[in-house]
Amino acid sequence: MLVRFMDSERLWYRAPELGDAPRLQRLLNDPRVRRTVTRAYPLTLEPEEEWVRSVAIGHGLQAPPAVSLVFGLRGESVLVGSTGLFGINWVSRQAEWGI
Repeated sequence: MLVRFMDSERLWYRAPELGDAPRLQRLLNDPRVRRTVTRAYPLTLEPEEEWVRSVAIGHGLQAPPAVSLVFGLRGESVLVGSTGLFGINWVSRQAEWGI
């Protein structure tokens, strides 16, 4: 298991790693998942790897405009999804949450 960022009562959360891309690709290509997201077409591995690289870029000491995490069930190492905060306003403590 890679380093966790946070645990809740039922889930663990951590930063996405490049090795997560194949699992995320399979999840997004699952018709049960795809119908709930804005992606209408099948996804190849390359764009998913690009997404992981793009969200893994550090922001140094500057607060990031978005935070992306992957998550799974506590006690298990299998990744079951991704989530994130977007359009973060650090002053007013507001953001959009996507899952």
